[in-house]
Amino acid sequence: MRLDSWTAPTAKISTDIITASASKPPLDQQTPRHATRSFRMIITAFMLEPDHKPLHKPEAFLAILSDQEVGMGHPCPAAVKFGPEMSSNVYTPLGDSTYLLLTPFYMPSDKGEIWAVAFSSNSATLVTAGLSVIFTTIFMCLWNIICTLALLCNKGTGRRRFVALVTLWNSNEPWFAFWQMCAYSVHCCSVKISETSAEKFFLNRDRWYGIGAAALAFVVYGAALALGIVGPSLLEIGSVAPARPSILFYPAAATNSQENIQRFGLQAPGSMRALGSVEAAEVTVAQRVVVDAKPDPTITDQDKQMLRMNYGYSLTGVDFGLQHAPYLELAVRGSCVTEYGWLARPARNNSQEETYTLWGGEMNVTIPLGNADIRYAPRVSFINRPAAVPDNGNVSFAIVVAAAHRASISEGSDPWYVTERRPDTAPPTPMNASFWMKPGRPVLSCWQQDSWTHGGQTVYNPGQLNKLPGLNVPTSLLSVLKSAFNVPMLVTLGTASGDSALRSRTTSPNGVIDAKVSSIEGDMRRLIIGSFVASQSVLTDATMYGTGQTYRNALRGPNGQPADGAGDFVISDPGIQTFHLGGMIALVVLLAFLLLLSSIMVGARHVLGPNYNNQSGEEHLQESSVWDRLRVLSAAQLFRCVYEPNNGILDDWRCTNLPGDGGVSLAACDKEAKRGPLEFSTTTVEEERENEGAFSGTGHGSIIEGVF
Repeated sequence: MRLDSWTAPTAKISTDIITASASKPPLDQQTPRHATRSFRMIITAFMLEPDHKPLHKPEAFLAILSDQEVGMGHPCPAAVKFGPEMSSNVYTPLGDSTYLLLTPFYMPSDKGEIWAVAFSSNSATLVTAGLSVIFTTIFMCLWNIICTLALLCNKGTGRRRFVALVTLWNSNEPWFAFWQMCAYSVHCCSVKISETSAEKFFLNRDRWYGIGAAALAFVVYGAALALGIVGPSLLEIGSVAPARPSILFYPAAATNSQENIQRFGLQAPGSMRALGSVEAAEVTVAQRVVVDAKPDPTITDQDKQMLRMNYGYSLTGVDFGLQHAPYLELAVRGSCVTEYGWLARPARNNSQEETYTLWGGEMNVTIPLGNADIRYAPRVSFINRPAAVPDNGNVSFAIVVAAAHRASISEGSDPWYVTERRPDTAPPTPMNASFWMKPGRPVLSCWQQDSWTHGGQTVYNPGQLNKLPGLNVPTSLLSVLKSAFNVPMLVTLGTASGDSALRSRTTSPNGVIDAKVSSIEGDMRRLIIGSFVASQSVLTDATMYGTGQTYRNALRGPNGQPADGAGDFVISDPGIQTFHLGGMIALVVLLAFLLLLSSIMVGARHVLGPNYNNQSGEEHLQESSVWDRLRVLSAAQLFRCVYEPNNGILDDWRCTNLPGDGGVSLAACDKEAKRGPLEFSTTTVEEERENEGAFSGTGHGSIIEGVF
């Protein structure tokens, strides 16, 4: 196997995409620092066209690090070949056509499946406002119920207590009740009474009744205000929506070499997206990825440095977005070690290549070292061991670096990037680099094990996922997982990324690298984190291939329609807001129940309360019940004592000296007055104090008290 340079068809760079700065140095004088800045400019150009719309020209991706044509001879992966029928937009955000809104679905979470519904950002604003109104209305109804219960369950019969009940019953909202009951409590505290224990007891009882009612009113008011603001956010649980089955595409497993190349080209943009997101996602994703590099301190020879790197990460059904399998777990663990013993034929004085024998002669790999080859920055190849995968899923692979005699502007000491002085006979390089990497760089001998767990059982082959107990994943999605994880994702990502696999190469504008800042650990950490991102995005990528593909679609049935369950996963997008559907329904049901209960209580005032003809002149008295309070303590009923016309039984109210309708007035009443079923008796302030303790005596020396 010969690791020759890859060459891809050239592609012109449109001048409206990249405009070179006047201060930019010539290509042969650029440093890796310039390359990093240029790389960022180009990535920005990929994302936006001049009119700030998403770029839909994936062929421009081949125009990296070039002024006119691709790399001025710099290699690009041949497999990354875009055409009118096989293209995937790189760095293109998801559109609203890729997911379903206003459709109930199950959102996977760490606590299980959540019944949910998704809205667009604009619609979610209206939903939030509606939920806020519902929360506020619920507490208004709740306050009416509290006031009703306060009247029905009251055991006190004193005048002060009924003043409190009148205040509560005529308070339409808790804020008004809070202030009125505060005033009531203050008034109770300012009452002057004699020092008898009975008087103190009744007065203290009414004081605490007022304080408790005020506190309850404030709690209801505060809860209504707080939940009206934060309540909708409690029902907002994410930014995901179910995928639209009609647009899904995932390339089926290849059956021949031609399909293998086509499939590779289709999947390459997804790999580039994963690597491109590493820098931005490293802060958060790196917390879930473990990379532990341990050099052997006993070996001091730079030519034989030993480095072992252990890595691991885990993903769940929540990460994959599986609606009905949130507890599915994929645990990945692996290890790589530098292997010097596989170098079979090292490069000598005039040698144009070096050869490695992998796994004891199972495969030979030759790295060319001609002048035309060493013009380019280092690159790597990922090679699977051609052996059957054991039952424990332990897969072996090798990472071979072609770094020997590649130029560097600085000295390096890493096993892959250890340098020496370039001889005078070496071909000229850009920037007159003084160093190059030593030949005989070690191969990384690696193994990786993927274990899938669900329901207490574990399998090591994605093709056996259907054997896991209780796993509710459609067959179509199982086929996608089997195809994606048939080989280690690290190998898939590294192969698909091609020349972008090594950080040292992506920051090299002209084949010269900075060996001092390059390392195996840095390159591998980037690839491992990228593997995590690529694994997490396997199903999401199915929404980004676009329509019109001619390659076989694993998510389509034989009839050309979406396969059963193909859309049983969710995708995330900033333009989505997801709400807990069960919580929304429960909230509406609670509101309907409280409104119904409030309506029943309103009707009870008329059905169960007193209903007498005040114009009939009937003088009889009837015993009243607690239900009578619902009517007679309302403000409208209390006003009747003053404003009803002067006829019938009202003649028994011998009142004068207050202005009223038709000369009727109410100034001070005689010893007795009768009104329908209610009997009023008057006592002096002194007599009332003997009964219970009262407010300070005001008025005209007598107080009217309703007896129920």
